[in-house]
Order: sequence, then C-alpha cells, then structure tokens
Amino acid sequence: MFCLFIHIEPKQLISFNKSCRFCPDCGLIIVKKKELENYLVAMCEKHNPDIIGNDYVVLGTIDRDLHQKGKQGKLNINTAIDCFIPFIDHLTFEVHGGWQPKGK
Repeated sequence: MFCLFIHIEPKQLISFNKSCRFCPDCGLIIVKKKELENYLVAMCEKHNPDIIGNDYVVLGTIDRDLHQKGKQGKLNINTAIDCFIPFIDHLTFEVHGGWQPKGK
C-alpha cells in the first residue's frame, strides 16, 4: 500500500492508501488509471462531488503517519506540501492487443 498524494483541479489536495504494484529494481509504482479514477470518484462523491471529472495529477507519495493525521484533520496543508515525496516522472503504458503477423 502506498499513500498517494494527488492534486485535483482546482486547488484540491488529497491523499489515500492504494494498493499498487511496485518494481523494486527501478522504484516504479504502478497504478491502473481506471482503478485510480474509480477510487477518486467514490471518494469525491462523499466529500466534494463538484470536482468529479476534473483534471488531476498524482504528485507523489506521503508518509503514512502524515496521511493518518490528514484523515483526522490534524495536518496543516503546508506541512503536507513540504513533506510529500514527489515522483521523478510520470509514465503511461498502453497495452495493444490483437493478432499480428509473424515478424512484426
């Protein structure tokens, strides 16, 4: 589980625990976009339905203790911004299925 730190337009920062795949060789955290978006919709329906469908970016991860403080309303937003661990890069992988001729 990783505590993902996400910015949703306009000016909404959230964090939540998410099961993600992890490559220990390269440090890559892998999240399926559809799973992430379904989770974001479910979370926003409860707390802020006006931002459903807005642009978002996963900024990085945040320490589990800070995440818990945030859930309890005890985390200053400036502390969260100062303490999150930003991702170095964002990658998109697309799986192209189907039959292809031999050699292609």
